[in-house]
Amino acid sequence: MHYDEISIIKQAIEHEYEGYEYYLAQSRKINSDAVSGVFRDLAEEEILHVSWLEELLKFKYEGLSVNMLKFIDEISPPDIFDWGEIKNFRFEDLKEAFQHIMDLELEAVRFYDEAGKRATDEPTQKLFKKLSEWELSHYQMFKNKYDEIQ
Repeated sequence: MHYDEISIIKQAIEHEYEGYEYYLAQSRKINSDAVSGVFRDLAEEEILHVSWLEELLKFKYEGLSVNMLKFIDEISPPDIFDWGEIKNFRFEDLKEAFQHIMDLELEAVRFYDEAGKRATDEPTQKLFKKLSEWELSHYQMFKNKYDEIQ
């Protein structure tokens, strides 16, 4: 089977846009400004991932126009939100959404892990590894909160 890295990167961009749309839709369903803000923040993080992937795609097409490795090394996860700030909200109302989000995040981890193993250069390997780590941190954050409301 032929490995097409450009197609994989484009697929990753598409997945991140889908995540953006999903989180944005969830933010509109919630009647709590704080919880809605959590989902909007996650949507914005997905768009940030898109920008990194687009930079990687540009690197693939045009060569190393920026120091891609330095750029990737400098990426660090933001503090998205503090669940402690959210008061008077029934998290039980979010159980189904959390289950779906956890599934999506684990799927993203598997996608980026596999893509990283097959990547043909160090910048691509590093970015996919970084994205996998971030998606795993999203999963763990939602799993911890989900376990609390069980």
